[in-house]
Amino acid sequence: MRNRTLKKALTEMREHYPAPRSPFRTWLATHVFRTWTAVVTLAGFGWAFFYKPEWITWWLRTTMTGIEQGATFLPYPYGDQFEVALRGIGGSFWVQITVAIIIVRVVAWLIGQMFRRRRPREGDLDAIYRDEVRRNELPPRF
Repeated sequence: MRNRTLKKALTEMREHYPAPRSPFRTWLATHVFRTWTAVVTLAGFGWAFFYKPEWITWWLRTTMTGIEQGATFLPYPYGDQFEVALRGIGGSFWVQITVAIIIVRVVAWLIGQMFRRRRPREGDLDAIYRDEVRRNELPPRF
């Protein structure tokens, strides 16, 4: 009974909430996040180049080893061609930058998920409702 009253109150309160984000705002937020992570990664490379060059050396050796190991999984002529193409045309440079950006994005995503998982705010009625339903649920019958 209490859940129905709470659900009814939530339904009435939704009328006061703003509409969901527009597609343009979602697109803008996505590209701001992408640009932000790319700039942070390149700034990190620049900082490491001047202050911690051993990190750049380690990153270069690690990614090149990954490219070599990945090329060994391809059949005979293709693996060698793949490795030469990446090294010859500078593809290894772009692989290094791309992998670093992906790592920064995953770390930023994990931090964002930690903030989203924190205790619900007082005005977060959906979270309050979910917690209330979980408390009042009966265990499943077998």
